[in-house]
Amino acid sequence: MVSGSIFASYVYMFGTVSSGYDGSACGYVTKGATSDSASLTTSSSPDVLLLAISLEPNTSVTVSGVSDTTGLHWVSRTSLTYSTTGTLDEYYAISTGPLSADSITATFSGGSPAEMCVAAFAGANTTSPFESGFPVSASGSGSSASVSISTTNSNDFLFSAAAATGNNTWTSPTGFTSIASRLRFNPTYEIVTSPQSNLAVTYGISSSSLPSWAVFVDAVRAASSSGGGGGSGGTTTTSVQTTGTSTQTRTRTGTQTSISTVITTQQTSVLGGGCSGFSCFPQYITPFENYTTILIIITIVAVAGIGVWFARRK
Repeated sequence: MVSGSIFASYVYMFGTVSSGYDGSACGYVTKGATSDSASLTTSSSPDVLLLAISLEPNTSVTVSGVSDTTGLHWVSRTSLTYSTTGTLDEYYAISTGPLSADSITATFSGGSPAEMCVAAFAGANTTSPFESGFPVSASGSGSSASVSISTTNSNDFLFSAAAATGNNTWTSPTGFTSIASRLRFNPTYEIVTSPQSNLAVTYGISSSSLPSWAVFVDAVRAASSSGGGGGSGGTTTTSVQTTGTSTQTRTRTGTQTSISTVITTQQTSVLGGGCSGFSCFPQYITPFENYTTILIIITIVAVAGIGVWFARRK
């Protein structure tokens, strides 16, 4: 806390210092549709984007491909079949900059009801994003859809989706957050900060009939994860320089640098803290990006100074 002083903090970003869940978007279409779209906006970069697409049974329709208005390169991760003709697909792409209302479209081989959701993560290992042996998947029938996974990295983003026949009420796996719970589709995610051993990822399905289902879990590695590194991982170095009332802290991890400056008029304020992997959510004050804000602060300081001068004259 800075007492009796004006406090300003600003951060210049070179590379990526933020990490974690960076937003999601979903789209739904009814019978006869040959494509489905979702509009995604993100705030960080680079991001790994993970997309789950569910096509309902009894249509024999498949996913032909994925594209978007930004021009990202979409790659298929898995394609599962349940109830003979129902499909559950996963695609991924890497965005090198924040997205603004990026329209992501999945096209189909014919007309089908469809549901899709895309989730974005910042701070991933974009050179080698995925844990070895993933995605892990299963299919079957009954009141629960389950798969068991084990990971080796300390920090992972787990992305999962389940699809099932019938009109269902879903219970998401323990620890997972539902992105959108639909009657036949439930995509979820979880951020873990330690390796997982035989973790049961189980969806509860409450239905009036015995549903057929498919489920997958994928694991994206954090850039600084101990199980492979790459991306933005590396040695972290910090330097602090104080000049008058300005204290500048420069932190560099691998090829990424952040600069934080604290300005006080009466006393030095020290900002501290640290984090790593997907558990790191940066907290900082928005930069002074225009001269109007700076002018207002200077005016306040000047008026306060004049007030003090008149008070002393009395």
